Amino acid sequence: MTIRTLFRINPLRFIVSLTLEGMSAILVVLETYFLTIQFDKIKIRDYRGFFLFAFLQIISFILSSGFKQLGNYLWTVQVQNGFHQIRKNFLDSLVKNKQAYHPDIVQNQLVKNLKIVKEGYTDSIKDAVYQGVLLLFITTTLLQLQWEIFVIALIWSFIQLYLPKLFDKKLDIAYSNLSEQNKKYLNTLNNWLIGLNEIRRYTATEHLFKILGHAGKNVEKSVISKSKVEQEIEYLNSLIYNLGDSVLFIITAIIIIFYDGNFGLIASITSFNFYLFGSLMNISTYRVKIKGTKQIRDELTVDRAETYTYTDTGESPSGFKIENLKIKFSNGQSISYPNFIVKSGEKVLLTGKSGRGKSTLFKLILGDLLPNNGEIIYFNNENKEILPNYSQIGYLSQSPILIPGTILENITMFKPSLIPRVSKIEQEVQLVGEFSEGLDTKLDLVNENYSGGQKQKIVLARSLVHDSNLLLIDEGTSAIDQKATLEIIKNLVKTKKTIVFIAHSLTPEMKELFDREINLDKEE
Repeated sequence: MTIRTLFRINPLRFIVSLTLEGMSAILVVLETYFLTIQFDKIKIRDYRGFFLFAFLQIISFILSSGFKQLGNYLWTVQVQNGFHQIRKNFLDSLVKNKQAYHPDIVQNQLVKNLKIVKEGYTDSIKDAVYQGVLLLFITTTLLQLQWEIFVIALIWSFIQLYLPKLFDKKLDIAYSNLSEQNKKYLNTLNNWLIGLNEIRRYTATEHLFKILGHAGKNVEKSVISKSKVEQEIEYLNSLIYNLGDSVLFIITAIIIIFYDGNFGLIASITSFNFYLFGSLMNISTYRVKIKGTKQIRDELTVDRAETYTYTDTGESPSGFKIENLKIKFSNGQSISYPNFIVKSGEKVLLTGKSGRGKSTLFKLILGDLLPNNGEIIYFNNENKEILPNYSQIGYLSQSPILIPGTILENITMFKPSLIPRVSKIEQEVQLVGEFSEGLDTKLDLVNENYSGGQKQKIVLARSLVHDSNLLLIDEGTSAIDQKATLEIIKNLVKTKKTIVFIAHSLTPEMKELFDREINLDKEE
């Protein structure tokens, strides 16, 4: 994320918001300048002029505050629109590139890193503009009132801006380390809390607290380390500021006493000093913060730059052929599959020992995994070889997923055109009468107002209602009682769909309903 991409979100709003920041800063300088004139008017006993400029000072304050608040509001809208686009692009990439969902990575990118960018980059840009305009008009005003003070201020500006550069690398490392430790902490939480029930059951909570405590300590150390660097910068800036403030006040007094300088300046020099050195100090801090967020910002994009590899092109497959298929895993293990063909309309029972790779084979067919050797050839209803559209393959996994919404919405996946087909499929999967409010029942994913069997029926109905010629079912009825399972399988084999079914606990009567069995333990 850069200033350019932030500008492109809404150029007019970008310009207006920063212009308002600048106008607010100018009016702040005018307030101080009017104070100088007020004391000059008192010296010559021009009380009418004094009250006039006092009134103008109040008006300047009111307008300055108003411009500042409006500018802040518009800038917040601009930044949040940019963040919204970043979130959208990240999720688009996650979905369309078929990347695995890792909660720690998603939370770190969409929450933690955006917060760091907001505090260290976008807020710093806005405030730097304000302080920059303030600095420009303060120095211009000082040049007009007393050029000697301007020269001293210029020299001190150089010192104020360049000394903190010594901390650039340290702050960059601190920000990057904090982001990395946040990521590791979220990953640790995700990995351990998934098994919270097992940890409770076997009273291993002490070890859990130890692990999470260690991970939390690393985040704590990173926060402290970042804070330490920021405090060092803050201390250096404060030291330079206070020295500059004292030097400038003393020199102003000498010029007024011995060289007949502008009398009103003695009243406003404290304010001039405050804004001058305060601006220098803040600009220096903002520059370091902006530079420190560069690595994180490089990972965030508003303009989509990725080329998506996953598309919905191709045809809906009805059958497939496995040829010399083999997949290797990062742990060194590998799975080889026998060659076989599943023809259009066949109802096949897929069997094999545990760990033989039945579920992995489904993921290869779905395109979620890529083989290291061999290939899968797909066919249409006419047994012609085709390029597959993976989204047109129905799939019911071992761990079916429900989403927030009603049963009907979970089945149709928010496609109204499929609603007329749901009633028949509801009967086929034995879902009728399972819920008091029927298909309009809103699913509670936290308290789970449904059983494991009902969950499988809902997802099975989802797989059937979508117009897929090939349906893969992986232990899709394991939580459903045998009587209902038998009826469901009977209904499934009556369809024209090609079905490949994995199950370990089917009765002989159920197995007879399939056209044939493919055992992965045997070569075909």
